[in-house]
Amino acid sequence: MNTRESLAMGETHEAGWPLSAAQHGIWVGQQFDLTSAVYNAGECIEIRGPLVVEHFESALRHAIDEAEALHARFAPGASGPVQFVQPPASWQLHVADISHTPDPWAAAQSWMHEDLTRTVDLGQGPLFAEALFKAAPDRYFWFQRAHHIALDGFGFSLVARRVADLYTARVTGKPATNGFGSLRAVLDEDAAYQGARSTPRTAPSGWSASPMALRPWRSRSPRQ
Repeated sequence: MNTRESLAMGETHEAGWPLSAAQHGIWVGQQFDLTSAVYNAGECIEIRGPLVVEHFESALRHAIDEAEALHARFAPGASGPVQFVQPPASWQLHVADISHTPDPWAAAQSWMHEDLTRTVDLGQGPLFAEALFKAAPDRYFWFQRAHHIALDGFGFSLVARRVADLYTARVTGKPATNGFGSLRAVLDEDAAYQGARSTPRTAPSGWSASPMALRPWRSRSPRQ
């Protein structure tokens, strides 16, 4: 019997899925102050060159829908917190034209800093926010914010890479590559690793803090 089969026996999604070790630590930390935004993380990417906003939004929505971790909801369970992956809910892409402002980057930063202070309800969501700022006809700022229980820095880069691939496919007419893997597979791998920690073993390749994370993250800020 493999790990996934053993974890899945007697356990349905209706009963909730377990949290990864890193998720559990974040969950516990958040319980000390449910209104705290300390676990919000964000990244801003500068896009240079012309952008077809309709194609960008379509690609972004496709990528977000694929990312199961962003649609998880968390609740106390009989043996600890559990998570449920909900069908993608309606969400709004914040689009703003700030090209008329004296300093577009400062204007974008002000909005982003305010957004990062928002309280996230892990039981209700949403766990993320997306924004696109037009600084000039050939310069945009794309901002992503997510709760760290769902996404960390390299997870942001995975989403960005997927959006870029889907956008290119829409512009060129060429097929996009395959999307993200399942959240359940990541949880199974984490459970297997945690269960074997008493035996010397190499951690899962590239493993880091969140379900879509592979390495520690680095923020990227637009050039001034």
